[in-house]
Amino acid sequence: MKIIISVISVFLLLCSSALASMGADVKKGNKLFSQGNYEASLQQYQKALEKDPHSPVIHFNTGAAHYKKGEYQAAIDGFEKALLSDDKILQGHAHYNLGNTFYRFGKTKEEKELPVAIQSLEKSLDQYQKAISLNKEDKEAAHNYEFVKKELERMKIKEQERKNQQQEKKDQEEKNDEQKQPSSSESSQKKEEEQQSSQSQDRKDQEQKESGQESEEKQDQQQDHKEKNAMSSVGQEQQQSEKQNQQSAGKEDGQQMSEQKAQMMLQQYQQQEEPKGILNFIPKNIRLREVEKDW
Repeated sequence: MKIIISVISVFLLLCSSALASMGADVKKGNKLFSQGNYEASLQQYQKALEKDPHSPVIHFNTGAAHYKKGEYQAAIDGFEKALLSDDKILQGHAHYNLGNTFYRFGKTKEEKELPVAIQSLEKSLDQYQKAISLNKEDKEAAHNYEFVKKELERMKIKEQERKNQQQEKKDQEEKNDEQKQPSSSESSQKKEEEQQSSQSQDRKDQEQKESGQESEEKQDQQQDHKEKNAMSSVGQEQQQSEKQNQQSAGKEDGQQMSEQKAQMMLQQYQQQEEPKGILNFIPKNIRLREVEKDW
């Protein structure tokens, strides 16, 4: 029994010693923080965290040191871990300082990343509202809330103006491009002129073809007429020849035509008879105040 009591005593002594050591680190860190030596104070808080990694108070102090150094992402991490505390006062201070940190972070992004800055200020307002909900008498949180709200409105107007300028620039570029290219009406007119020209050419071609056909038909008719005249002339010659033959036959006292003469007349008739000509047919495109509640 004495041995158990002795072990418990040693354990309590060790815990007391560790707590005393951790308290000493935090005390040194607080002193350095008040002197403005934020880097040294942060080192002391880190030593304390090694002894108690889950202490909301030490995380809060770490967040405050990072905030003073302008290391806002690390500060946010410290303050968010402080929110795990059951102490409502500490939670309220953590929300308040988170509001300050999100505002400061947003200001660093205003010039080059305005949309990111706007989102950060919106988070800042949310943290101030939570701080006020835990302590309705927190005038500092209320003051900062109103200030950041106006800053947020200013940034949103600035962002809208930026978008308008970008749109105007884009519209101007499109207008310039349109001026370099023929308008749709001009393009349509040009296309219509081309179609008319094509139709006109087609008509000319058709007229030429029809004219050629008429000429061919006329030539054919003339050829037919010539052939008919030739045939008529041949017929007349044949008739005269026959008449002369008949007269000659009469002179021979009605004697019958000899076989030799009949053969000669037949050969003469066959030589004078000619075939008709063959027709050739041709195909047809914030003022934000300095942080006053770091503790």
